[in-house]
Amino acid sequence: MRIKKDRLEHLIDFALVIQMLGVKSLNYQTLNEETLESYKSEARKSWGGTDAFYEDEQKTQDYTEEDWKVMNTKFMANFAEFGRLINKDPTSEPVMTE
Repeated sequence: MRIKKDRLEHLIDFALVIQMLGVKSLNYQTLNEETLESYKSEARKSWGGTDAFYEDEQKTQDYTEEDWKVMNTKFMANFAEFGRLINKDPTSEPVMTE
């Protein structure tokens, strides 16, 4: 539970920074192929046997570059929302429903 909380806090910090910088999208092309493969390998090792991992692989295997751009836009919108909620009471209605 503590690890999940720490990860969420890091994600929120990241969201605040990209919001302050006005970043509209992330460019994963700056990561080299070796780094990406390392991340994929780690994900397979951690979650490869789960239904969710299998479902995600099936769902994304045929994604085009445009599909990934759409996903990236949605991803960035989620981070921006984290940034807007950071100073609100965690038990407030807007935070609880997001």
